[in-house]
Amino acid sequence: RVYLVATIIPSAMLIIGLLSGIPPRVLLRDPIVAAAGGPADEFYHSLYGAFSNLGVILWCVAATTCLFAFVVYTQASAQIRFFLLYSGAFGAVLTLDDLFMVHENFDGAAFYIGYAFAAGFYLYRFADLILKRLDVGLLLLCIGLLATSVMTDAVVDLMDKGAVQIDPAQVRAQVEATGVPELVEATGASFRLRTLADLIEDGAKFIGIACWATFHVRA
Repeated sequence: RVYLVATIIPSAMLIIGLLSGIPPRVLLRDPIVAAAGGPADEFYHSLYGAFSNLGVILWCVAATTCLFAFVVYTQASAQIRFFLLYSGAFGAVLTLDDLFMVHENFDGAAFYIGYAFAAGFYLYRFADLILKRLDVGLLLLCIGLLATSVMTDAVVDLMDKGAVQIDPAQVRAQVEATGVPELVEATGASFRLRTLADLIEDGAKFIGIACWATFHVRA
């Protein structure tokens, strides 16, 4: 069965990739290696996306821990086993979403609404267990940080929609003609604001994921 799954999954991904017009080598290679083959080769580094990759690992740790405990602790109460199963399944979905950027490629709002309902059910269904036996403060910190990340992401999307698109060729021509990158300077404040927003969004998300993983590993 293991060999069957190990064969079916990559085969299915290759077929989907071919149908989508994605070369097999891009699907098979590491993301940074595949991206480095593009026109901006010199801009890629092995540490690019490091926090995102670590976040995916933490999602996976939490999900795996819960699902493993669900399988092992067969003598636990039905409430606890359902908590482990639901937490593991929810974490697995979040892992795959973050790994393949699913909500970025489809309707992000629909995904956020779905996650909000799933989280609401989680809090409602397991409120008694969480309040009596688990670390409520850590879970609240996790929810607050992830909510901050989502709200910041929404603000950044609004900024992107209202931003003025800058043609790199236009900037290069102006610099060569005047020696002063006035267009770049004019957008400096906007760039700094976007950088700050990215730091808040991704920083809050990473710490929130760490809290989620710690909460469930300790549970």
